Amino acid sequence: RYPFTMLTRTLTIVLALAFLTLGACRSSGSSNLAPAISTGVLFRDATINGTNRRYAIYIPRDYAPDKSWPCIVFLNGRGECGIDGTRQLAVGLMPAILAEPDRWPAIVIFPQKPDQQSQWAEHDEMVMAILERTRLEFNIDANRRYLTGLSQGGAGTWAIGAKHPDLWAAIAPVCGYGEATALAPTLASMPIWAFHGMKDDVVKPEQTVAI
Repeated sequence: RYPFTMLTRTLTIVLALAFLTLGACRSSGSSNLAPAISTGVLFRDATINGTNRRYAIYIPRDYAPDKSWPCIVFLNGRGECGIDGTRQLAVGLMPAILAEPDRWPAIVIFPQKPDQQSQWAEHDEMVMAILERTRLEFNIDANRRYLTGLSQGGAGTWAIGAKHPDLWAAIAPVCGYGEATALAPTLASMPIWAFHGMKDDVVKPEQTVAI
């Protein structure tokens, strides 16, 4: 039942993304108009250490390159890992954006962790490379870069946030985990909004509390 539910949810998200992207890229057909800037959900590929990595970017409909935009990096959880480049959109931030896009006036980057066994900390180079590629493509405000994620992505938020404390304006881990003694000293002065249900019996909240 769970895989069928996830498949249904994923197909719904993908169809919604397709309509959103097609609508954002529409053209009037007039040769007198400047080419439209692609907005909505954009799919990208990056070669990192010889391996192709697929990821997605959300660009607000009213994006204009003449001003700098805040940027959010979202790290997916265990169930959305893979190499398809779309499954990481099915759970977490993307459904919230689709439901209320006006509440998210930011460029949002969705890398995808390729496998369930590894941790996001092992894919730090991929996350940094995708962030840099997006910075070169779009006008990102260097003072408003934010990192968030859930479950394994929450753990990645703690870890990658601590590895690059000067890069992020703030982090927001959701039901994550990590070693407090290793993370807390580096993160002590960083703005953090951490979420964890105290009755969570899948990812215990004790490590979040300790951090």
